[in-house]
Amino acid sequence: MSKTSANNHLINRYELFATLLEYPGAGIVSTIGRLQEELSEAYPKPAEDLQTFADAFKELALQQQEELYIHTFDVQAFTTMDVGYVLFGEDYKRGKLLVNLNREHRHAGVDCKGQLADYLPNILRLISRMENETLKAELVHRIVIPALHKIRQDFHPEKIQKKQKLYKKHQKTLLDDPVKRPLLYSVVFDVLTIVLQSDFRDAMQPQGIPGEDYAKDIHNEMKNQ
Repeated sequence: MSKTSANNHLINRYELFATLLEYPGAGIVSTIGRLQEELSEAYPKPAEDLQTFADAFKELALQQQEELYIHTFDVQAFTTMDVGYVLFGEDYKRGKLLVNLNREHRHAGVDCKGQLADYLPNILRLISRMENETLKAELVHRIVIPALHKIRQDFHPEKIQKKQKLYKKHQKTLLDDPVKRPLLYSVVFDVLTIVLQSDFRDAMQPQGIPGEDYAKDIHNEMKNQ
């Protein structure tokens, strides 16, 4: 496979992951199919794993898909996709990261659609468009992969059961399967983690605490452009 072809695949797959992790619309099942097709050659097993997610979503009406998304990520959510918050909470480091990610988004032409700069779908689109390969690898290894590991921990069945108790008064259509339904999105995070780790396996892997110096690194890079 040529370098250009490989780069095109990289762009396509992370744009599709971004769409899949946004608020669901009528085309979400089609998006899953396109992502499976995109991954099928290089990642046949992860592509096959996405079928679990696809089959479950086909059984849900759009309103139920929307409720599942809100249940998982928004109202009294199990987790968040604001990766800076996942890694740093309200620490000042998140603020520095947001400022510098905003610069990167503007430079790469990423429309954040009213979401914060560290919202995972926005970062996935940034990964697909960044031209600086070293900076991209640092973003993946220091920020995205560590955050994905933390997000995945929020999908432990015991944590879900506890949070379900707080959500029951808001949720009506998904209580038939109170643990397994929210676990559906964990499949996407598992596949995304596998693909990122493989795509950037040979890239530079910075030393030190994940996320610790990325805000400084990205700031220095922008100063030199």
